[in-house]
Amino acid sequence: MKSEFNPEFDDLLEIALAAGATEAKILPARQVVLDERARLKCEVPLCSGFGQYLTCPPHVMSVETFSRILALYDWSMLVQVEAKNLDSTDKSTGAIDLRILEENDELHRPF
Repeated sequence: MKSEFNPEFDDLLEIALAAGATEAKILPARQVVLDERARLKCEVPLCSGFGQYLTCPPHVMSVETFSRILALYDWSMLVQVEAKNLDSTDKSTGAIDLRILEENDELHRPF
């Protein structure tokens, strides 16, 4: 995969894809749009995974804090990882089936 903006980042894109990312893209940091409403997808209705992952609210930093940090950078890398065998649309049970997480543990390794 090639970066359309900065070829210096091609190796990072390849590492992300080799590690299991579905897609990865380099973007100028100023093009990243942050919106407080995105957190509502986790909270209304309350996601069954809410509070169970370090990458989800309430464990992630506020949009305001992230915006200040992002402004310090010139470039960003957006990484998409699809969770296989997990139905993130079912928010009715309020709990994650731990057997599914254990069966798919290799899909949730850190990059």
